[in-house]
Amino acid sequence: MGPIRSYFDQIWVYGDPAIHDPLRTGEIPEILGSLVRYTGYLAAGRVSHRRSTLLDKPYVLTMAGGGSDGLALVLAAAGAEVPEGYEHLVITGPQMPMEHRRLVQCAAGPGTSVVVQTRDALAEIEGASAIVSMGGYNSIGEIMSTSTPALIVPRTEPRREQLIRASALARRGIVDMCHPDDLSPELVADWFRGAAGTRVDRSGIDLTGITALALLAADLLATEASTPERRRAHAAV
Repeated sequence: MGPIRSYFDQIWVYGDPAIHDPLRTGEIPEILGSLVRYTGYLAAGRVSHRRSTLLDKPYVLTMAGGGSDGLALVLAAAGAEVPEGYEHLVITGPQMPMEHRRLVQCAAGPGTSVVVQTRDALAEIEGASAIVSMGGYNSIGEIMSTSTPALIVPRTEPRREQLIRASALARRGIVDMCHPDDLSPELVADWFRGAAGTRVDRSGIDLTGITALALLAADLLATEASTPERRRAHAAV
């Protein structure tokens, strides 16, 4: 690990160690511990714009990030019974293949609208009564900047990063989690019925990473200016 320490000044962990600490789990070797800086989640301070979808009723939401590997999620959600008094918006993501989108359209039940993408996903999340989503970092960051209840269905292959993230948050009651092997229209429908219209308090988590990054970068730049002979590189996790 000696060469690694000589290449990097700091390792930025975009999270809250009270939720998941990669030093404690061994994902980052202990010998690098002095380089680690926890920024908090990149959540608070995200800016949303006007919603681009117009629904007549309160709505629940399903989104699959880019959509390239989200077929199982959106198929199950599209076929779920929508809670009474609500509509259901399904966002497949622009990377979902056309043939997969057709399958989702065919699976959509009454009260469910399927779109490829929206102008601002955060605005749709803020307006939703509940959301089902994959566990990508950006999606989680947007969700955690709101009080919208969320069921996360993480990807488990080829990497377990989403599963680790969703499991850690679910243990603290910040989100609910469903393993993809357990996913079904009935499970999604049951979750929507219980969650729609409730709110989740996420104020106890460090969500200030966007602000913290600016401060960390400014500190490194100031250090570099005072020691110009050093060659610097920085890592983010």
